Amino acid sequence: AVSVVLSLPFALASAVVPRGWDWLLLLGVGIATWGGQMGLTLGLQHERAGRAMTAGYLQIVFATAWGAAFFGDVPDLLTIAGTATIVAATLLLGRYRTPSVGA
Repeated sequence: AVSVVLSLPFALASAVVPRGWDWLLLLGVGIATWGGQMGLTLGLQHERAGRAMTAGYLQIVFATAWGAAFFGDVPDLLTIAGTATIVAATLLLGRYRTPSVGA
């Protein structure tokens, strides 16, 4: 709520009203965001939060892939090494189960 109030004057100064296909794209973004949040919430009901949230680091991998695919942004060697580390760690965490609390 604080960020909305503080950013509103700056947003209104450069506001652009969506037109035509923009509305459909915004609707798609809203539906995809809602679906992602529902998936996250349902996933957290079935797995320990600390372990489940490690998959959130895959956002970096997807952002790198989308940047390369759609914007021609070629990742450097350090970025490739970082994304490989994230993928490997996520796969390892998914493969090995830790005992639940109280077991």
